[in-house]
Amino acid sequence: MKQRCVKQDERCVKLRVLQLALREMRMLLREKRLWIAFGAIVALFVFTGPFGTFDQLGFIQRLGFWLTIHAATWLIALAGIALVSAWHGEGNSIGLPQTVLGCCLASPLIGVAVEVIKVTFLGEALTLSGVLWQMLQALPVAVVIGLVAYFFFQSGTVLANPPVPAVSENRLMLRLPPEKRGELRYMSMQDHYVEVVTAKGRELVLLRLADAIAEAGEGAGVQIHRSHWVAFSAIASVNRNDGKPVAVLKDATELPVSRTYLPALREAGFLPR
Repeated sequence: MKQRCVKQDERCVKLRVLQLALREMRMLLREKRLWIAFGAIVALFVFTGPFGTFDQLGFIQRLGFWLTIHAATWLIALAGIALVSAWHGEGNSIGLPQTVLGCCLASPLIGVAVEVIKVTFLGEALTLSGVLWQMLQALPVAVVIGLVAYFFFQSGTVLANPPVPAVSENRLMLRLPPEKRGELRYMSMQDHYVEVVTAKGRELVLLRLADAIAEAGEGAGVQIHRSHWVAFSAIASVNRNDGKPVAVLKDATELPVSRTYLPALREAGFLPR
């Protein structure tokens, strides 16, 4: 039974990472400047015809060839970056480490895609040595694509999140599906995730607890344990269970309280001074 639960948790984590990666991929694909750069590079290759394509292919064929090559290459590289970024759980702008790692992981698949496209358009034979050589060549190409994306997103574009709201807003709510946005009750760490519980439901967010607390807004609640944060409005009382302090919430949920955080609860008026 325990092993089955662990496997189910692992599947949930993997599914959640894929969902986050798809959200970040959508944000990447919406960046107009990225596709302006894409169009400029495709046009450069089409009109210059490098690697003998100017002599081998007519203009229309050359356009189709380089458009297909770059579309496949860019999409695979960006998918690698999005997947690594989602797994890393930054939740902010693209970081250089995610960019480099994502491109490195994507380069073998890029090499295979490029070789298959060359066989289709140029009539070359598909060989193992050709595929391996394309994989090797794909690494620097993928890194260049990643650096272009990294450059564009340094201006502050946020991945997997709407634009940063006013300071008075609860930025954490913007990470939740609209149907689960409501009065914040508490947050608990679940492996690499934070489980955010509101009056309208609960959602796992790939984020550090410290960052989630910062986004919830100063004065909204108090951290009571290294793995738990509670909104002031959700606390009913602070009691002891077998001699250990626990926070009892208005929905009857009980969360452990560490001694380290007792002064914060006392300062907030939930414990006698």
